[in-house]
Amino acid sequence: MLSEGGGASHIRRFDSRFLLPRLPSTAVLVGALAGWRDALLAAGVEPVAPERARPEDTVFALNRDADAALALGAAQVVLLDSGAGRRRVVAVPDLHSPRVLAPTGHRAAARYAVGTWTVARNRAGRVRQATAALSVGAGFAPPRLPTLRLAGRAAGPPAVVVAAASAAGVPPGGGWFYTAEGGAASKRSSFFLFAPGAGRPTAVAKFARLPGRLPSFGREERGLAAAATAGAAVAERAPRALGCTDVGPHHVCVQSAVPGANLELILRGPAPRARKVGLLEALAEWLVDVASETSGPANRAGDERGRLRRQLAAVLPAEAFGVLDRVPTVFQHGDLAGGNILVDGDAFMLVDWEWATEHGQPLWDLLHFALHALPLLDGADWTAPSLRALFDGSAASSGLLFGWIRRMAKALALSEADVGGLALLCWARHAAVTSQVRAEAGAGAGAGAASRLGTLPVETALELWRSDPDFGSGWTRWA
Repeated sequence: MLSEGGGASHIRRFDSRFLLPRLPSTAVLVGALAGWRDALLAAGVEPVAPERARPEDTVFALNRDADAALALGAAQVVLLDSGAGRRRVVAVPDLHSPRVLAPTGHRAAARYAVGTWTVARNRAGRVRQATAALSVGAGFAPPRLPTLRLAGRAAGPPAVVVAAASAAGVPPGGGWFYTAEGGAASKRSSFFLFAPGAGRPTAVAKFARLPGRLPSFGREERGLAAAATAGAAVAERAPRALGCTDVGPHHVCVQSAVPGANLELILRGPAPRARKVGLLEALAEWLVDVASETSGPANRAGDERGRLRRQLAAVLPAEAFGVLDRVPTVFQHGDLAGGNILVDGDAFMLVDWEWATEHGQPLWDLLHFALHALPLLDGADWTAPSLRALFDGSAASSGLLFGWIRRMAKALALSEADVGGLALLCWARHAAVTSQVRAEAGAGAGAGAASRLGTLPVETALELWRSDPDFGSGWTRWA
């Protein structure tokens, strides 16, 4: 089950190393885990043959090979597919590419992880989810969830958790759980930290799955600083930076935790459409308010808009940039996809501020948010036909989008020509950022990692705006 080929593309199966009290620099693979060797190498961990095992090595094995693994005498042993029972770590959805790793026994943390970071699509699924959350919190791994077991002599919380708690001032002894971004091996992982007795996470520690410091860390540090000084409407929706530290070769940045469920999971889940629409309306209204409160003259963003012109000069004609000379600047989050919006009851918060800027472009956050959220509201996905329907007015949620655009256009005194031109620039800029992220992913984990990001919705939207006569700078279906 866990023996197929590896490399950077399969490094997520090796995420269990972050659960250990000491990050391994060497590892022994016991049994049918030969495909893991390349994943170890991609992570900067040296594979060691079982016959040369030393106490300081970390051993990974299937549970059926537990006797052979434990006989090596290593201080740290990870046993995969360890079955139901106590003292396990549950993996959601699986051990190959876990989105969540939650230890049984930490009641609040385990219930929060399983109950908030997973989605049930029907009533039976919600019952299973609630039952699983209670079981994991009580210390038992349900039979339906894959598990691993941490064995050996070494004990204690993960090394990243200990260092992050110290950096953030979180008292020791609370719970934790691990989450991972999908996609390329170079994406970030996170630990959510709970103070003793707390029912919600206090802090979140972000770090790179691969050794080193990702460029995104510096960008997010600047983005959070921009959010903190942009006014109350923005600052109250952003986490606070709590400090950074290093754990072995991994750079760790700690922020205040943002409670709530991922908006994308909510939109894909069974909540009534009216509930989903209410959440989206609230966020769109907030975007209009932020744009109104932070708007400033076009010349305020001379450097930013100059860089934008240079970056996109190869893909857009010179006349496409004329709109920048006549529209105001606004604060911009820069990446309002559903996964970066967390919902807690009727409230919401935003995470991943690495592309935030004080002097951004009007409508961009609103369009990017709608592009990612509204197809999911309609039960569709991000295919070219569904996106075309959304923007040409034939999708069920097109009326929502058009109403939002009209409200923001009125608030900022944007003309019909401004809206179409801003949309074209929006998709081109986000597509350029996607290319940049792909390049960073390839630099960290090989060209294959970059290609696995796939075609993103902004790239599909850009193709519509550049090739379809119904769109482009003259797009007025919204008016």
